[in-house]
Amino acid sequence: MRKPKAVLLTISALLIISVFLMSACGKKPVVNNEASAAPINQSVITDKEFEAFAKKIQAEIATHWPHMGKVWPGLDYDNLNVVLFKYEADDSISAAFLLNTKEMRSLAEKEYESLNPPSPGGYEKITFDGKNGISLSVSNEILKDKDSHAEYYRIATHEPIHFFYQDEIAENAEADRSQAFPIDRTPRLYRSLIYNNLILAYENHDKENTYLAHAKYWFNKWKTEFPEEYKAIKSTDIAEGIARYADNFGTFIGTAKTSEELNKNAALNIERNRVFLSADGESYEIGYVAALILDRKNP
Repeated sequence: MRKPKAVLLTISALLIISVFLMSACGKKPVVNNEASAAPINQSVITDKEFEAFAKKIQAEIATHWPHMGKVWPGLDYDNLNVVLFKYEADDSISAAFLLNTKEMRSLAEKEYESLNPPSPGGYEKITFDGKNGISLSVSNEILKDKDSHAEYYRIATHEPIHFFYQDEIAENAEADRSQAFPIDRTPRLYRSLIYNNLILAYENHDKENTYLAHAKYWFNKWKTEFPEEYKAIKSTDIAEGIARYADNFGTFIGTAKTSEELNKNAALNIERNRVFLSADGESYEIGYVAALILDRKNP
């Protein structure tokens, strides 16, 4: 969490919440149960299949990352490296690729020996070839999912926001993303009403102020009745809302050529009719829609 004093965060403290209030990430490793000496059959993932997986991610990187500066001033994904590792059933690394906007190439072991590969499904902040970056790892089980490359591309786009562009988010000793059980439905209801009114404000420009007022009402009610949750989650709302905005736009910023196409794709990325079970799960999507509204109010 260092690097450029991003324009990103000079606005962010006022961004996510101020829009509607007028005031205010790793997966579990996939367990690979294949025996290391499994006979070759259709379920065994070959290096060629791993290469094809890496090519799909690199194609997205080459298409969208050169344009990330248009998503938010100060973002420089042209100088970001991704190192993608492949784990075998015996926990050895069998292959690795370097991915960035300009190339994809296989790495020799001596090139990545200083890196500590994350567990399959995980990620790590790295420096590679003198550039900021992120490392990711896959297993044979993950590679069997034909759509997993899209999720990996999103991770590669999302996490660098936290790693390199959020220095200015204040340390919050009260921050806490844990969820108490049994789940209290009331704060989840209030936050869902905030979220749904933000969506309505975004989708109904002529009634924007009405729906923003509703969102503000439910925000104030939530903040008043659940002040501890508010204190615990407010920095997460900002940090994850911004990162979600970046990874959503990172899926279409290189191909949407008109404002109409941008708006259409932005709207398609809104998670509608979703039930959230935790405050931090809400942070991503509340922040994203709030940022879309801010775009319209103050591009």
